[in-house]
Amino acid sequence: MIKVYLDWNIISSIKQGNLQELKSILEFKEKFLVPYSTSHIGDIFASHSESEVQKERIQKDLEYITSITDNNCFFNDGKGNIQLGFMNPIELYEERIDSQDLFRDFSIDKLFAPFDIDDDDEVIAPLITLLKGLLKSIPLDNTFKEAFKNPEITKEMEKMFPDLKDNLTFEGWFKTFGNMYNRLNDTEDYKGLREAVQKIGVNSSHFSQGKNPYDVIGDAYQKLGTNPFETNSDLVSSKNTPDWFNELSNEYILLDMHGYKQDKVKVDNKNKQTFRNTTDDAFHSAFASRCDFYITSDKKNIDKSKAIYKKFGVETCVMTPDEFTEYYNDFLDIHSFDEHLSNLIDVIKKGKGYYKFGNEYDEKGEPFSFVGFSNHYFFNFFNKVRICTSSSNGTFYLLTKEHPSRIYYIAYKEIENVLKMFVNHFGVDDNGKERYKTGEMNDYEWEGRKWTLDTIEVTIKRVNGWFQLYIYPMEEESKNIITKITKFFRKMFKSNNKNATRFFKT
Repeated sequence: MIKVYLDWNIISSIKQGNLQELKSILEFKEKFLVPYSTSHIGDIFASHSESEVQKERIQKDLEYITSITDNNCFFNDGKGNIQLGFMNPIELYEERIDSQDLFRDFSIDKLFAPFDIDDDDEVIAPLITLLKGLLKSIPLDNTFKEAFKNPEITKEMEKMFPDLKDNLTFEGWFKTFGNMYNRLNDTEDYKGLREAVQKIGVNSSHFSQGKNPYDVIGDAYQKLGTNPFETNSDLVSSKNTPDWFNELSNEYILLDMHGYKQDKVKVDNKNKQTFRNTTDDAFHSAFASRCDFYITSDKKNIDKSKAIYKKFGVETCVMTPDEFTEYYNDFLDIHSFDEHLSNLIDVIKKGKGYYKFGNEYDEKGEPFSFVGFSNHYFFNFFNKVRICTSSSNGTFYLLTKEHPSRIYYIAYKEIENVLKMFVNHFGVDDNGKERYKTGEMNDYEWEGRKWTLDTIEVTIKRVNGWFQLYIYPMEEESKNIITKITKFFRKMFKSNNKNATRFFKT
């Protein structure tokens, strides 16, 4: 299946009756897997109130998420991993409500609240009291004390950490940091923080069209002999999230802090656009990096997402609804088995529809297979085509999926739907197996299905974690066609030009 991640504004717009062509496209549930994430819950929670009218509106939003995603969700499993599974958005929202006060009171006493012991406990209670007292009195590093002695630094420190100067202890830092966290998310304080960061000599006016934002920021920091992107994991990192998620989300926030396509910050009776909006967008971009497509209408989000994806080698296509609709009409509007097979043969014969292609070479420098990365998703899954030659099997096709990132997720539903398409067309396989059964695949190796027919032999299996489709032509005429195609591409790439050419995806 083709994974499509929608920004919350896109989901909301569809719910309101807009973007009907996109809505119709995504209703092909056997072709598209549309997951949501805990960040969508955060978007909805931003409008939380005890008003009955608002509660009803939020309930309908959550129910609509279920209708469009079938509860497929990217979520944190609490063990430092992001998982793709089934989660009820209503239950996630209720959990968010229960935890809303978690960061409202940053203090040592709050930290120990889960361990509160009855004062009558003569053994444990004194120990808890002693430990809290010790933590509260731990002095901060002398660096903080020296910073407050510098008039130039003191002004900025007092903006970010008011009251810390009067309580340079661990407890003082704990409370001050908590207050700053809440101010960033509830007020316009992020604007001041961003202005302080941009005093290094870079702001929104420096990013002209076509310039790499990292080059612009890097040039400014080169004068200072440092680079914030070398240690971006210190920004909002958490041991409860994987490194790839921290890298992408932190990088996104750092771009915004330095003025690249910076978000609007405004809090009044009608608007509440704060640091929380930027972090939510950063998390959306991180979640979307595990999908084939990310659809959003937010131009600033698009540009920042493309920038971080390019830096980290993420191939997720970031598109507006109109761009995705055009892409669908050009490459994805194929549904039946016969249509997919006919399209595959046509693509191979004509050599069109690839956004990247080339040859794989043996130790002697001779090409042994042609590799094409297609804009099409054959049988709603495979987008990487190899035309291979072997001494034992002759020439054959090998189809796999080029995932958008090195860490990827495959839902069992995707394999179920691929097998369903082949079983519906070919029937029971050589070993009497039909559709996928829950639990039959438990590791990185899976024997899959095999069909031996008069004209072709077809195998779907999993090898080293990769799902692969093998097609072996049985008739001489079919073999001759593939041999001609292979020779054509070998000639085409006989020069040692192994660099790929990108045609469509950006």
